[in-house]
Amino acid sequence: MIAFKWWEHVTIESFIYLPILSMGQTMMVFTGQNFGAGKFDRIREGARKGLILGIGITLLLTGICLIFRESLIWVLLKDERIVRIGAGIMGITLPFYFLYAILEITGGITRGLSNTIGPMRNSILFLSGSRILLILLWAQKGNDINRLVLVYPVTWGLCAFFNYRLMKKELKRRSK
Repeated sequence: MIAFKWWEHVTIESFIYLPILSMGQTMMVFTGQNFGAGKFDRIREGARKGLILGIGITLLLTGICLIFRESLIWVLLKDERIVRIGAGIMGITLPFYFLYAILEITGGITRGLSNTIGPMRNSILFLSGSRILLILLWAQKGNDINRLVLVYPVTWGLCAFFNYRLMKKELKRRSK
């Protein structure tokens, strides 16, 4: 049996994940400062531009990683079978990383509006709870890694949707 070293895959994804995380934190600070100053129009404009920038950067980086995925994995691993499996996993997850950008940025904006519980609840519920449930349900249908890998984009999408709704609701509530 060939051991799959998950940390090599994560290393490549870090080139995409770290800018997303930075955008979420930046938007939290930006929003918090403007919230304190009562500049809600600026928060709305910043949210729109932050989402556009974050999604744009994510799409650019994921496109580069998708094009060169086998070469990137080959730098870390020299096993052809593992390179093929890793490239397959990247082919499933990377096109949906923009959802992760949305969930991080909208979560950051909501935190900047002094609602830290909502994004935390959504992360626990969708990135942990529903992920475990989906893995349990899908694992019963067979031992297919592609099906299990799909759990990530599905849960990112759920969390992004609910974080976006929460951000809109919080902006509306706070700007009254």
